[in-house]
Amino acid sequence: MRKLNYYKKLLKIRQESPALIYGKFTPLPSPSENGYTYLRELNGERFLVILNLKAETITYEIPEDLKQAKVRSLLSNYKKVPDSLSQIKLRPYEAIVYRVGSL
Repeated sequence: MRKLNYYKKLLKIRQESPALIYGKFTPLPSPSENGYTYLRELNGERFLVILNLKAETITYEIPEDLKQAKVRSLLSNYKKVPDSLSQIKLRPYEAIVYRVGSL
C-alpha cells in the first residue's frame, strides 16, 4: 500500500471509530522493548493495536483472554496479515490494527 493511501485509510478508520480516539487505553505486555501493544475500548467497540518498532521479526504471544476472540484486520503496512490471534510474528516495522469482538 502506498504511503499516502495508507495514511488516508488510517485517518478514515480513526474518524469512523470513536473508540480509537476517546476509548479507554489499556497497554498490554509487549513482545520486546521495541514492540508496543494496546487495546482501545468504548461503547462495546474494541481495537487491538500491535506495533513492531524493530528492524527484525519478533513473535508476539497474545494474552489468553484475546486468543479466542473474533478479529478482523482493519489496517496493516504489510499485505498478508494473520487473521487469528493465536501467535503473531510481526515483521520488521509492522503495524496491525484489529477490530476485536462483534464484527
